[in-house]
Amino acid sequence: MNFVLELNKQHFREMGNSQIIEDDSFQNLDENLEDDKFRAKFINKLMDNADREENSGSYTKAYDYLWEALLIAEKYNDTKFLVRCHYELGLLYLVFNKEEDAVGHMQQALNLKKELHKLNIVPERELIRSYLGLAASYTRSRKFEKTNKYLDSCLVIAKRNNVKPYYILAEKANIAILQGKLEQAEGYLNQINPHFIDSGHNFEVIVLWFNGNLRFKKGELNEAVGYYTACLDAIKKYNAHNDIKPEALDKLAKIYSEKGMTKEAYSVLLESKKLNDSLFSAKNNGNLLDVKNKYREVVQQKNEAMAKQQKLLEQRKEQNFRLKIYLACIVLVIISGALLIRSWYQRKKFIDHQQKAEMKSKLEKEKQAEVIVVQNKEITSYTLQLIDKERIIDELLDELKKYLDENKFRRTLNATKDINKNLWNEFNERFTKVNSEFYKKLQKSYPSLSTTELKHCALIKLSFNGSEMAQLLNISVPSVHIARHRLRKKFGLKRGDNLAKFISEI
Repeated sequence: MNFVLELNKQHFREMGNSQIIEDDSFQNLDENLEDDKFRAKFINKLMDNADREENSGSYTKAYDYLWEALLIAEKYNDTKFLVRCHYELGLLYLVFNKEEDAVGHMQQALNLKKELHKLNIVPERELIRSYLGLAASYTRSRKFEKTNKYLDSCLVIAKRNNVKPYYILAEKANIAILQGKLEQAEGYLNQINPHFIDSGHNFEVIVLWFNGNLRFKKGELNEAVGYYTACLDAIKKYNAHNDIKPEALDKLAKIYSEKGMTKEAYSVLLESKKLNDSLFSAKNNGNLLDVKNKYREVVQQKNEAMAKQQKLLEQRKEQNFRLKIYLACIVLVIISGALLIRSWYQRKKFIDHQQKAEMKSKLEKEKQAEVIVVQNKEITSYTLQLIDKERIIDELLDELKKYLDENKFRRTLNATKDINKNLWNEFNERFTKVNSEFYKKLQKSYPSLSTTELKHCALIKLSFNGSEMAQLLNISVPSVHIARHRLRKKFGLKRGDNLAKFISEI
């Protein structure tokens, strides 16, 4: 349980303030304050109570409420509420004539609001109120140079944001009165009186007070009495700015005394004394605040120590979490590396196996090709021998034709034709056996090739010349040339393309 929140609970119960929080909510106050909406409502209620106590003259109670709100806002780093708490505490310290403390809180409120403005959370025009608070604090300590500095900043921002400078001019009027620049003060008040007097706004109390002070200094006592009396009526009407009431009564007593109205002066002084006795003694309340401040400082120190300890624990948790992340990353890297190495090794093994298989296949194809080449050479050699034999037979037939009659010669010639036919069949059988895929590839790529053209292709592949092809196919050499020309056309060869090379690569 947080030390400050426990004090809050005890403090609220002691004051019997059920308006702030329900009793059953105390059981889970820590958890409830974690919720943004609940916390905002809770702090707003604290500040409302502080405002109510201040208006009724219970300034020390107002101080307690504001400080509780500040501690909660600090714990949850709620900047918007921190601005409000510091500003209201600054105003309260002015009541106790502690201008230095007031300036400190007002400055903190201004700095925080500037941060919110930089983040575009609040508009620039909202800075005016914080500047005015600082200006008022310096006015109370009679540091008018600093007061004017902040009021000038207010005027610049107001002009830039089209804000009417009534509140700024009111503070300028107050400074002018305090410095004895009465004509200047009257000029300022003439500008703002129509806006505030009978406006229904509690700032009417302040403006009437300034008018009374101006008339008092100018010696216009009857007018001063009218303004002070109106100021006291406004305090009662709005139940606000009760800290001004004793001073207004004192001023009235002085005026009555100067005018020889002893009875009225005594009556007002008596009321002023009762009010001072019942509301506060500035000196004693100031001492009480000093004691409370020391108490708050002790509380804050304990909270800061607890916060540091909590932060240290969170840092250690974060360090442990980071360490676990680092270890997990290292393990992941090791596993990933092992998997990559394994994958690389398996891929290398597969590639080596594939390369060996391809090399083996290539060698087998080369070996097979070499065997085919050798066998084709054998076929060619064998066929050429047969062709030579055929040529010799043809020569013998030419000689026999001289000596044999026509009938015998024709029978002999027919017999040789059968031999020639058998020669091609034997060649084709041997060629097909060695070059089994040759005809299939040709027919697949060029289905329009005839049987005779396939024969020509086979002989061209084995590098037979025209006369040898004519001899083997039993046709004339010109017919061979015509057949080659037709093949070139079907293959789509150009004039410079080599037919024999084209066929040999099939």
